[in-house]
Amino acid sequence: MRAWRYSAQPLPLSHLQETLRKNLETANLRQSIAVLQKYAVDESNLAITIAPEIFPHLSKVFSGGYNVERAWGQPSSGIMLQVVNEVRTRLLDFVLELSEELPDSLTLNEIKEKATDMDVSAMFKNSVFGHNATIIVGDNNVQSAKNKVIESDFQSLAKFLKDSGVPGEDIDALGAAVEADKDAPELSEKKFGQHVSKWFASMMEKAASATWNMNVGVASSLIATALNSFYGWF
Repeated sequence: MRAWRYSAQPLPLSHLQETLRKNLETANLRQSIAVLQKYAVDESNLAITIAPEIFPHLSKVFSGGYNVERAWGQPSSGIMLQVVNEVRTRLLDFVLELSEELPDSLTLNEIKEKATDMDVSAMFKNSVFGHNATIIVGDNNVQSAKNKVIESDFQSLAKFLKDSGVPGEDIDALGAAVEADKDAPELSEKKFGQHVSKWFASMMEKAASATWNMNVGVASSLIATALNSFYGWF
């Protein structure tokens, strides 16, 4: 008697009920930022466990007596990097907005008094969760750019990148990449398409080699946040 086993094969999900399929396609990241940072540089241990009771549902699409014995989700390290960049950038936005309301010249008592009159919760919500929020990127607590990227408006994205020091030819290349990826299936999952991802990687290489005069960490946050605003993913 012979038996065959296929390992590390992608499994179809279209036959599943909508609720179950969405649960498998969506992952809630409850880990700390420190853990996500490790996942962003090493995806060898990055996997999402799928409960064994789901295996029979996954097996229904197969004929010939095949059954799913083990299943897991395998997100990429790039997704984790994007999450970390989002958190860093939005918190930076909040801190810079807060610093504008509380200048360094105030004494501790003056800060406490002024803080009671500030709606810090609303400021945090607008900075972290706001749709098409104002993007503020700073280096060493010095504000270097303040602009607004409007959803689906490439001109606003191009202006923001230009004001941030991105060369014109790179902005033109991004425009071509955005156009090439306009029907990319990744966009429905809030991921950059193939051409935009390639452009993003090239900009990180330029920042790392000092071709673009900006720190890699700041450059990564700046571009990721600007693109997310352009795609309306906030």
